[in-house]
Formats: sequence, structure tokens, C-alpha cells
Amino acid sequence: MMFYIGKDLEDEKSLAALNVQPNSLVHLIRTKVHMWPWAQRLPGDNKSLRPPGAFKKKSYLSTKDGHVFLMEYYEERLLMLSNAGIGANLCTYYHKSSPEDQR
Repeated sequence: MMFYIGKDLEDEKSLAALNVQPNSLVHLIRTKVHMWPWAQRLPGDNKSLRPPGAFKKKSYLSTKDGHVFLMEYYEERLLMLSNAGIGANLCTYYHKSSPEDQR
């Protein structure tokens, strides 16, 4: 569903046909997430689900034996993520190429 100035917009018409001005704020609401049935499986028993075993080989980073769910949350004034720096935590996993590697 799309809303503009409190009105529900019709899906079949373009934004220009609905008199939506350029650079206007349009609210998009998606209430259902549909999962594909074949993507409900977990990686095989021989693969670890957590680090460090989860990333032993480059091929373990593949999405061919599972599925990926990407989602973006963006607002000018954050309502849900109010703590400063909440998105700044970055975990990097690096596999040493030799025992002397100090990276």
C-alpha cells in the first residue's frame, strides 16, 4: 500500500497520474513477507552455523544452500533505532593465510 498526504494511492496508476509532486514523501507499507518453501532449509550438518567454523572456506559464504533476506530501514528521525551508534558495530572475520600473518 502507498499513502500520499493521508490518501491511499491506486496501484494501477503512475505517481504522475495521481498528482504526486516530485520530491514528495510517499509512505510505503508492506505487511506480509512471503517465504519461498524451498528456501526454508538450513546449511548441511557438516557446516557450522557460527564463527569461527562458519567461515573456514570462501565457499561457505555462498548463498547457494540457503537464502538471503535483505532489508533496509531508513528514516530522517529514527523512531526504532534511538541509540547513537547502534549501526556502527561491524564484525569482520579474517582467515589467516599463514601463522605469521598479523592482520
